[in-house]
Amino acid sequence: MLSTLNTEAVTKLAQSALSKVNSGLAIAVPQSMDAIVAQALGQARLMMWLLEFSLALRFACEHRVRTVAYSVEQRTGEIGVRMALGAQTRDVLRLIVNQGMNLSSLAWRSESWRHLRSAA
Repeated sequence: MLSTLNTEAVTKLAQSALSKVNSGLAIAVPQSMDAIVAQALGQARLMMWLLEFSLALRFACEHRVRTVAYSVEQRTGEIGVRMALGAQTRDVLRLIVNQGMNLSSLAWRSESWRHLRSAA
């Protein structure tokens, strides 16, 4: 219902008009247009926010993989020297993964912060 009156007053007026036409008719759930629009848009906004957040998470995960791959490519010589000097495979892997996680988690946190600020 579109009116400047409050919902209860309009509901009473509409119910009395309906009872004059047919006493068996009733208004089930009276709501203002603002409430109906807010409810409809609220769900759409939530879905858009979830979509944007999932895309940001996906891009952050892709960035993590690319960061680690780039780091390994740049440090191939260093990794070879470490292995030649007797470093264990797990130690080299730990070094690579830790560096990639540190860089990509920093990027993910900054992207998440930017996304949350823009959503508000």
